[in-house]
Amino acid sequence: MAVAILTAEEIELEVLRIAGFRQSSRAPWRTTKRLLSIMNGYGQRLGMKLNGVARSLGIVGVGEVARFDMWRTVTDLTIKAGQQVGYLPGDYDHYVSFWDSTNRKRIDVIQDVDKFHPGLRTMPAGAPEYVEILDFVPYEGEVCRQVKVHPATESGITPSISVTYWRLPRAMNDLVDSPDCDPKYGQLWIYGTACEVLRPGDGGFARYQALEAEMLNELAATAKAIH
Repeated sequence: MAVAILTAEEIELEVLRIAGFRQSSRAPWRTTKRLLSIMNGYGQRLGMKLNGVARSLGIVGVGEVARFDMWRTVTDLTIKAGQQVGYLPGDYDHYVSFWDSTNRKRIDVIQDVDKFHPGLRTMPAGAPEYVEILDFVPYEGEVCRQVKVHPATESGITPSISVTYWRLPRAMNDLVDSPDCDPKYGQLWIYGTACEVLRPGDGGFARYQALEAEMLNELAATAKAIH
C-alpha cells in the first residue's frame, strides 16, 4: 500500500480551511509564495524546536543535541585537484564522519590546528589525515561551510572524501513538493503553519498548538542524543 505523502498544495488548502479563507490572495499572507515561505521557515526551525522538546523530555542532556536519522545522509566532499580547501553541501548541519575513499580510512575532525596540531603546518603534502571545519562562504550559488584538509594535498591529486552528515530540511519550492520528513510527521507542517498564521486569540489556535505539541513529542522521542 502506498504511503500518503502531503504536498505543499494540500497543506495550503488545509491552512486556508483552518484560518477561514478560500484562497491565499484573500488571506493576510496575500500569496501562495508567502505561505510557502512561512511553511519553509517552520521547517527550518523544526530541528531547534525538536531539540528543545527532546531536552524537556530528558532525551538529550547538557551538551547534547537531538539528531534524527530522517535528516542523515552521505555525499562526496567537493574539493578540486591539488586543493586543500573543500566545501560541504549547502544543507549541511553537523557531521557524523568523514571517510577517505581512496585510502579506505576514517578521517578525524580537529579544531584549533595551531594550538593542538602545529606540526600539520609543516607536514609534507600527502594523503588526508584530518579535516578542519571552517566558516560559511558563498560557493556556486549557495552559502556553504569550508573544510580544510590536513596535510596539504599533493599537486594533481584530487582527494576522494565522503561525508556522512545530518542535513537541514529541504525547502518546498513548488506546490507539488512535500515536507522533508518521515511521512508520518508531515502534518506538523499543517499544525505548525496554522500556529504561525493564527493569533493566540483566534478560534482553533489552542487546538492546533496542542496537536503540534503532541506530534513534536512523538517525533522528539525518536531522537538520538549526540555530543
